[in-house]
Amino acid sequence: MLTLLDRQTADLRQLAGVYQQWMVWLRLHRTAYLHKLLFDRAVLMGILLVLLFRSTNWAQRMPHNPSWTAGRSKHFAASTRVSRRVIAAVIILLILIACPASRGPYGIVGAD
Repeated sequence: MLTLLDRQTADLRQLAGVYQQWMVWLRLHRTAYLHKLLFDRAVLMGILLVLLFRSTNWAQRMPHNPSWTAGRSKHFAASTRVSRRVIAAVIILLILIACPASRGPYGIVGAD
């Protein structure tokens, strides 16, 4: 009877060791995944910010083209205004919809 209990105890300790290895493996892979996700999000936000600043610079220069009519200039100005707002909204949404790991108890970023 005592040897059976010793064997069960040894089996449970071995199983605990396996679970511990799994937990370490999961922690490492979760961290790597979060780093990749944050890096990808940072690259996307950088691209969107560059597009936002380039479109602002480009939109200020283009209507001064002498071959453009007044209606074409107004249409161009309106469409660039809308596109800049859409890009800004996408950036804001990317910031608000952060990784689940950085969300607080109410689903709000940074609300710990």
